[in-house]
Amino acid sequence: MKRVEIINSFPLEIIDIGNENINKKNNNCISSKIVDDYFIKVLDRQKIEKLYSGDYFYLWHLYYEEIIKYVNLNKIFGLVETSDGKFVEIQRRISREKIFDIGSCNIKQFDEMLTLYKTILDYIDKLLAARKTDKLLGLESAIWNFSSDGNLFDIDPPRILMADSDTSFTRKDNLEHITVTKYRNFDKIGMRLNLLATFLLSIKDKNFIIENLPENYFTILLKELNAFLNKDDQKKIIEAIGNDDQNLYNSHPVKVIKKLYKGEMKNG
Repeated sequence: MKRVEIINSFPLEIIDIGNENINKKNNNCISSKIVDDYFIKVLDRQKIEKLYSGDYFYLWHLYYEEIIKYVNLNKIFGLVETSDGKFVEIQRRISREKIFDIGSCNIKQFDEMLTLYKTILDYIDKLLAARKTDKLLGLESAIWNFSSDGNLFDIDPPRILMADSDTSFTRKDNLEHITVTKYRNFDKIGMRLNLLATFLLSIKDKNFIIENLPENYFTILLKELNAFLNKDDQKKIIEAIGNDDQNLYNSHPVKVIKKLYKGEMKNG
């Protein structure tokens, strides 16, 4: 191994056991495998180095040390650079019923779903309250980055903005990508709307099947979101959902919410 960043001890030899499954979505993980109780994923090093010129291992570890103060995390063991140059992250295996995959999630009741939703809203609130001038802590708040018991398991890339370097992981030639990424992962309204949008998508796509889903579930989720905000910020939520201008409000996550708000997205 060329480099090992250890959070919790683990046997290094597990990295060489078994075959990896290619991730067809290819976001930040290009392949993964399960060995015993470990989930092992190969990060997209080429993409990382295209978007960030600094020490990724240092930033990854720094984000872990900061985010764990405010957000419950799945147990993470470490980050490794293998002899052939791969970036490999190792964490605890999560049982399938705790993952937001098609129909497999163990959340079946609306109150369970609402509890998870409010838990993540509370995480966002804690992050915002703890912000510092030298580093701005953010969160990829999409529901599928959490297990059904509220543990964050995806910290790639690290969502932390540093005062002395560009750690936004954005395409520098694309202003829209920069604006939307920062809005979705760091803005107090954007992080909440990202959570709401991905909850709505998960319901629509049956990632969890709620047996007693009320007809007014959108109104309930919006009300809970607003409960964490002052009146001025509540107005911004309404503006974001109702605005037809061709700006960041026409991008994910707001675009998804607007479709439902206008009756274009049907449950199921």
